[in-house]
Amino acid sequence: MKEQLIKWANSGDGDSMYKLAKIYQAEKDFSKYQHWLEKSAETKNFFAMQELADNLREKENYSAAREIYKEIVEISGDWQAMENLLDISSNDSETLKVILSKIERMYNEI
Repeated sequence: MKEQLIKWANSGDGDSMYKLAKIYQAEKDFSKYQHWLEKSAETKNFFAMQELADNLREKENYSAAREIYKEIVEISGDWQAMENLLDISSNDSETLKVILSKIERMYNEI
């Protein structure tokens, strides 16, 4: 199974990249975990983006985490990402604009 995931991941499949990252995490091969997590996040895999942002936040790399959370909010409107973004952004006006804009678009779609 792992060999097939590697093939799919190397061909650009973001879901396979994320699954492979989780396998490497379980195997405690953290450099490969990080590599595949980042690659999966680049494909806009929601779970990879969320996990990567959370990891960056835990390491206090708030600027990098903030950018990923903003992207998650813009793509999906995920409420947890909005909450995390507000938590690490000190309510700066740019962050508030991103969140309010997404909420307005979601409201207008309803």
